Amino acid sequence: MNILRKFDFNKLKDLDTIILLLLFFEITIFSLLNIRGLGNRLILLLLLLRIFLLSPTKKFKKRVLISYLLIFIIYSLSAIFSDKFIPYSYYMNFKALLYTLTPLIYIVWLRIYRKEFLFSTFENLFVFFNIFYIINFIVMCIQGQFHGFLSGFSNYENTYTPDLMSGLFGYNGTAQFGLYSIFVLIYDMYMLKYSKYKIENKYIRYIIDFGLFISIVISSSMNDNKANYISLILVLFEFFMIEMGGKSEKERKLANKLIYTAFGIIVFLGIFLLFSNLNFLEKISPELKGTVYLFRKAIFDPTSYQSGEMGSIERVYIPLYVIYHPQYILFGAGTAFSNWQTPGTLEFPHFGQSDLSSFFALGGIFFCIIVFSIYNYFYLQLIGKVKNKAMFRISNFMVIFFYFFYTQPWTQSTLSICLLMLFVPMGMLANKVFSEECA
Repeated sequence: MNILRKFDFNKLKDLDTIILLLLFFEITIFSLLNIRGLGNRLILLLLLLRIFLLSPTKKFKKRVLISYLLIFIIYSLSAIFSDKFIPYSYYMNFKALLYTLTPLIYIVWLRIYRKEFLFSTFENLFVFFNIFYIINFIVMCIQGQFHGFLSGFSNYENTYTPDLMSGLFGYNGTAQFGLYSIFVLIYDMYMLKYSKYKIENKYIRYIIDFGLFISIVISSSMNDNKANYISLILVLFEFFMIEMGGKSEKERKLANKLIYTAFGIIVFLGIFLLFSNLNFLEKISPELKGTVYLFRKAIFDPTSYQSGEMGSIERVYIPLYVIYHPQYILFGAGTAFSNWQTPGTLEFPHFGQSDLSSFFALGGIFFCIIVFSIYNYFYLQLIGKVKNKAMFRISNFMVIFFYFFYTQPWTQSTLSICLLMLFVPMGMLANKVFSEECA
């Protein structure tokens, strides 16, 4: 212990650099080569070593241990009450949580105790992040013309071309590519306004931001990543909520009025879609019309989960299935009943499309609440202090919940890391706004 007290922990910046590099490799090179499992194990080992053995932060370690313990207790209770206990599923499911929660905790640790290192590292990668995005966008366009081009290795074959239009983010990595695209937009909005790369002419900034925005809309249309449209709006909303903390009282009031107006328009559009004829959507997107139709059917006829109409709508049908089987509400079918993403679980062909549906079906309501609360807590810690707390917390909740509902940010390490990257520039912005207010 005396050796640890005398040790200069700031000298471990090289180890932190290696860890950040490995995290980036996990979503790119390791995914392309289909060796994510090996990458996960190496990263987890280094992270646990860094947080628990090579760090003097006792208070933070206690919070981490309590978080792990809470999840493990409720997770194990669900497994004990499983309809059937499969040891392999019990092991694999918890390991998936470790692979996503631990990197989040590590980045939060950097945000709190090595903030300058974390932020300066990201700032120094400005050129790299943008060039990498351009390369991925070009590769994605080529993948639309040549099925399987640089799509990476996989244990199975997907014949649906849009699923493989994911740049260099690996097989079926469209969600990861979409998250990275939004990260680059948010990152550039911060960098071009507040960093050493800032552009004084605001109209040039707007043109660049708008160009990135359009590129995201185009790529999301090409690779059928409809969720990116919604997440793009939600993330931009959270970014502006953080930025509003640095504005005058008059500007904040005006922004709040605009927000309430926008919210009213969204509610109106939602009601319109619920009760209107959907033929007009046919001209925009037949797939979108089909999705809206199934959502309406799920709302007006909750038992329609039994009708056999499956696909993306299973994200909604699986929670409905649990509600109509009350024995699963508290502790689910069991965290040891099946793997998080095993097709055919509870007779749903695409089981595991979203963590919310998997967690609710296998872990139950208590597990969902505990896990969501812990992950959300650490995301808030990653962003740090903000001025407009109420609106910010609402916007952050909406972003986290949407990803929890639509995809697999807490059971797929690559999605988790991409989501982490998205929140780092949010933290940089919050730090900038809060520091200026306190100056």
